[in-house]
Amino acid sequence: MTKDDLGRTIRNWALICAAGLLLLAFGPGCGFFGGEEEATTANKIQNAVTGKARPAPPKTKAPATDQAAEDDKLSMEKLLAMYEEKAKEYVWNPEGMNDPFRPIEAVTQAAKATESQEEADRPKTPLERMELSQLKLVAIIMAGDNSRALVEDSAGMGYIIQPGTYMGTRAGQVAAIYPDRVEVEEYFKNYLGERKKRISMLKLKPIEGE
Repeated sequence: MTKDDLGRTIRNWALICAAGLLLLAFGPGCGFFGGEEEATTANKIQNAVTGKARPAPPKTKAPATDQAAEDDKLSMEKLLAMYEEKAKEYVWNPEGMNDPFRPIEAVTQAAKATESQEEADRPKTPLERMELSQLKLVAIIMAGDNSRALVEDSAGMGYIIQPGTYMGTRAGQVAAIYPDRVEVEEYFKNYLGERKKRISMLKLKPIEGE
């Protein structure tokens, strides 16, 4: 073997050794070419075999909005409980109240019937047993709200009247007293049977010679 052949052989072996060292340095055992992935898989298998579990994540507090919603729910429940308690104490008493579902016509008829019944039950005065045409206005005393008048019947019996006095056979009442007359409100029924009001008058006759 010549010196040139020996030199080439030594260089070839040197290259082979260098390549082997590079493979060892960058191989699977050093973390390259999927070494880390193989190590992670191995760790998972080991944990499954030994029964070790991954620790649970730490608990976090509920957001402030969730807490506020919970507080609102509790407040609403308290209000409902208070309302139900008050509802148990309340007792509906419709006495003296109008029925909103009752027709107005029925209410009016009932009021008229009540008024007629009260009028029928009221004791009658002697003036209510006579027609207004049977009474004569004799004198008037003006005194504002306390004005008075004197009327006489056909027998000459005198009666003092004032505003509000019942007189006549048609449930009449003295409405007003004036210096020359007395106005009386009377009620009558028209041809339809409806109860109507009218004003009748007793006039003071002037004294002869005046």
